[in-house]
Amino acid sequence: MKCREESDNLEHMLGASSSPGVVNCLLVLLIAHVRSLNSRAPKDGPVRLRWRCVRWRGEIADMRTLRIALAITVATVAVVAAITLVALEGGEVVVLRTIDEHGAARATRTWAADADGTVLIEAANPQRPFLLQLQAHPDVELQRSGVVRRCHATVLANPDGHGRIRRLLAEKYGWRDRWIGLLTDTSASLAVGLHCG
Repeated sequence: MKCREESDNLEHMLGASSSPGVVNCLLVLLIAHVRSLNSRAPKDGPVRLRWRCVRWRGEIADMRTLRIALAITVATVAVVAAITLVALEGGEVVVLRTIDEHGAARATRTWAADADGTVLIEAANPQRPFLLQLQAHPDVELQRSGVVRRCHATVLANPDGHGRIRRLLAEKYGWRDRWIGLLTDTSASLAVGLHCG
């Protein structure tokens, strides 16, 4: 893809040997805009640039198309982030407090499900810091609905523990669990049973 500037010669910014793409087109436009703001405008007003980026996936795409594509991308990222926030925080979220190797408390927000008088939480993978901490120091605190309780944590054996926690969270959190499953690999997750007094 080549980027041509038709009114003002700014090719020296990219260098003659470079092969500018969409990002370079946007960069040169930004530089030109900043220049027009920071420099004294000519008598006939600021320099107007007309750009055309040629052969973007075989089609001619002007800067208007690029701006629309950028706006759609930003909007998509914002929507995905909003859905993820609602998914993570929309249902019941508990706070698990563990102790790290230096004796400092660490708070982890997570989902919880109940089964046979035990609170179950999920560690998405065996390397999760809170899981390593509770394996070293199994006495933890659980804050749920504003009430803090002392609990003893036990990692449940797989594959039964994994299947159990996945089923319980899917039943309780529904679409939220499915959405987060698209973003996080829980195929090696571990179930943690919390026996609280």
